[in-house]
Amino acid sequence: MGSIRRNFVRLWIFLMLGSLMIHAAEIMTTNVVTLNENQRTDLTVADVQCTDGTNMVLSGDISPTAFCTFCFVVEPNNIATGTYKINFYPSVADLTFSQVPEYDITLTCEDLDNTTNTVTEVLEIRITPNSAPIFTNGLSDQQTISSTKDKVAGEALFTVAATDPNSDEIYYTLSQTDPTSNNFQIGLTDGIVSAVNDLNTQCTQEIDLYITITDGSIQVGPQVIDVTLQ
Repeated sequence: MGSIRRNFVRLWIFLMLGSLMIHAAEIMTTNVVTLNENQRTDLTVADVQCTDGTNMVLSGDISPTAFCTFCFVVEPNNIATGTYKINFYPSVADLTFSQVPEYDITLTCEDLDNTTNTVTEVLEIRITPNSAPIFTNGLSDQQTISSTKDKVAGEALFTVAATDPNSDEIYYTLSQTDPTSNNFQIGLTDGIVSAVNDLNTQCTQEIDLYITITDGSIQVGPQVIDVTLQ
């Protein structure tokens, strides 16, 4: 009888020690991420580590289940170390602040060898509304080109200044000139106005250039630049 009791005690101690050796699952990541609705390139929005078990796996449930839900994907980076990435793919759908200002990803870190050893965290992805690009000098500007007749084809003349509140790429377009002329062009991404031809062919002493800008979503303009040719 005594030996049975001793064996029972030993078994109980063994089980207790075994339970103490089970490490609690843990998720290490940021809790809040901001993402501009005009994000147009693939982006890793968060790194996640799912640790402290022997056979850990991370999964994610995204809400709401509409619009850009499938833009966000939980993907393994290194399963051996329990590291994952939350990646954003804009080609799936558009982020639209007015429709969904926030997506919540409920992350679950689970030990497949002990399904009671799980932990969850919620990652908030807050969408910020896109803002229009801005002409630094407003919708009217003046420029003077000196020694016009000496300007040759391809020569830079001046730069149209613009900024974007969201640091988005700005694209420039010369929509028209008044009077009509084929002697001017603008760089698509740098805003540099340059000569298409040698300007000794330009007969007028003044010309208006009409410039529009866009961040890929919102177009602004035209800015009318009154150019004096000296």
